[in-house]
Formats: sequence, structure tokens, C-alpha cells
Amino acid sequence: MEIIIYPYNNGTDTSYNGLDEIEDLDEFLKTINANTTKFTVRGSRIEANAFSYVGSNLKKIWIPSTCTTIEAPSYDKSPFYPIAFPGTPIAEIDLLSPDLQIFTDVVSSAVKPSCWGPYWNYYSETQQLTVHWNSNKAIYKAFNIS
Repeated sequence: MEIIIYPYNNGTDTSYNGLDEIEDLDEFLKTINANTTKFTVRGSRIEANAFSYVGSNLKKIWIPSTCTTIEAPSYDKSPFYPIAFPGTPIAEIDLLSPDLQIFTDVVSSAVKPSCWGPYWNYYSETQQLTVHWNSNKAIYKAFNIS
């Protein structure tokens, strides 16, 4: 299953595949279906720790060049820094995978939007997630996530 998130537009219909409007992406991601393996962002901003609570089933994400801001002032505020829900028993913790693949149509790191924070693709203090620069939706869709 792939979920595509449209930005909330002051009451404009932003639903997709039966999803209602999503005002709080963080809250939505905390309740995301465990079978979600692909994710497409169709907004202009990604907040710090936005995907931190998503489990290991998420294998790839599409971030278009129209996403002008990714808040990531430090590695532990990266959208992809894995965090367990407070109070989750250790045996039930399912953290975001370090194998998550990021796809973008941005040509290279040298020309990424200036408001993509310095730690935008960090998974940990020293590990960055793989970024497939200069991709297109066909490459993203064809990428095998098994």
C-alpha cells in the first residue's frame, strides 16, 4: 500500500484514496497502517521527526523538489531519526529501517533547496539514508522494495 499525502489547504479537498484531510502529519504518521511500504510527500514542508514513528515496513519515500523545507537542525531532529512511542514495550518496538530509500527529482545535493536542513536525511548521529538524486516517478515506482 502506498500513501500519498497532500498538503492541507484551508478546507480545500485534500483527500486521497478515501483518506480525510490531514492537518497534522505527525499525528497521522503515528497511526499509519503497518502495511505501508511507500510514501509520497505532496507538501512544501516536512517537520522535524516527521517520519520518526513509522515502523520498519516503510521502504521508500518520494520527496519532490516542490518540498521546499525539511526541518532538521540536528541529527536527532531529522525527519527520519527513529523514535519509539513513549511507553511502548521493548518487545513491540518497530523502528524505522536504516534501509529506507529516499527518491527525489532534485538533481544533486549541491542544488537541493536551501531550506532542507543540514541533517535532513540522517538516520542516526553518523548514518545518512541513501538518496537517489535526479530520479523521476517511474524510477521511484519501479524500485523493488522487497
